[in-house]
Amino acid sequence: MFRVFGITKSMAEARARRIVKRLVKDGKNKRKLSDIEYQKALDAEVKRLMTCGKPKMLSHDLSTPSICYDFAALVKDLGQWTIMYRAETGEFLKSGKPKMEWKEYQQ
Repeated sequence: MFRVFGITKSMAEARARRIVKRLVKDGKNKRKLSDIEYQKALDAEVKRLMTCGKPKMLSHDLSTPSICYDFAALVKDLGQWTIMYRAETGEFLKSGKPKMEWKEYQQ
């Protein structure tokens, strides 16, 4: 089974709103950012998150990589994305089940 991992613009905007603060310290004083300054800082943070943010799972299990490509084409404002699948590591858990990890799909 394959899944699409990545970050969308709406996810980056939500994360940026939590990171960028309206109050900025100027020495010992605090000042409130104007709307224009805040929007510029917000845009810069969204741009940074779109390029180097931690990817999150965007889709449920899909059967083939071609369906993953179709899914990625439908998602609006998708930044960096990748297709990953579950693979055995060769190690076993105490229960006897094989240990699984996410690996990037290479075409």
